[in-house]
Amino acid sequence: MKPYAQEEDVLVFLEPGGERRYLYVYNVEDVVLDDRTSWTGTNAVASETLTTYTQMTSLEPNKTAEPEHEIYQVRVGVKGGGLVYVELNAGEARRGTWKSPRPSSSNYFVGYLNNLTSPFEEPQFEMFLRHNQYPAFAVYNPTKLRKAEVRLSFVGKKLRCFDLTHPETPTRIGLTPEVVNNILNGVKAGREPHRAITPRGITR
Repeated sequence: MKPYAQEEDVLVFLEPGGERRYLYVYNVEDVVLDDRTSWTGTNAVASETLTTYTQMTSLEPNKTAEPEHEIYQVRVGVKGGGLVYVELNAGEARRGTWKSPRPSSSNYFVGYLNNLTSPFEEPQFEMFLRHNQYPAFAVYNPTKLRKAEVRLSFVGKKLRCFDLTHPETPTRIGLTPEVVNNILNGVKAGREPHRAITPRGITR
């Protein structure tokens, strides 16, 4: 698992249209998420049942004015015996294959997380979220005889970032325009380390 983003890192978001957005990480804070989405107790998932998707709007970062961007780097962990599916944004299936983007009655074992692939205490599935982006989750219980109790954990960082291509960024982050241009050109040329994020925030 790659480490959390640090100050002075560069994130490169690959936009759906093919453009790239170069964001400089200026400040990092812990994300405090009191929500713990769960399917337990009376909400436990019946055998061979797929739940509806639960939207996690609390994971949507705040809107900021250019050149500043607030990013949530969030990791999701699973406890219990179910299969967890992700939409990001809500309504758009993620992690499936081209032929099977979503689970179906004939194939539930597609694009899922569980307590082995992303454990509750040590989450492995990661998302980078921006304003107007938040995920939704559903659970399938593959067993035939018992209910499945499933809980999700959310841990991560809030990243205060600035667009390296914006003319106001050097002043906002306390660097000269020359230094900012050197960082940007180095990332574009592959000389400077950076992290590429695919459209809709899933780490490539």
